[in-house]
Amino acid sequence: MLVIDYHKGIERTIDFLEKEGVIKMWKRKDRKYHILLKYRNNMGVINKIQFFSTPGGRVYKKVKEIRRLERFRYLGVYGISTNRGILSAKQALQNNVGGELIFYISYV
Repeated sequence: MLVIDYHKGIERTIDFLEKEGVIKMWKRKDRKYHILLKYRNNMGVINKIQFFSTPGGRVYKKVKEIRRLERFRYLGVYGISTNRGILSAKQALQNNVGGELIFYISYV
């Protein structure tokens, strides 16, 4: 069980990760998020997390650049903040939108 302090906007990221199959379940209680990660064969499904944007350096990608990212991803998902919420690279391409590249999660 992972416990994270409340932060504005984190709930959308948690929802995104749950839809992508990385989080088994979560709940918000007393300004904290209690997150249960998924496991396979007693190992977490998350292999690696890489963050791109920081408060001091935002990384934005156009649709053309997202297409390139999606082509070379292996087993994982890119999280992109768009005007339609946080989307995977695949969803961003389907909606033909670019946005801020937030993270890449590699999973087993």
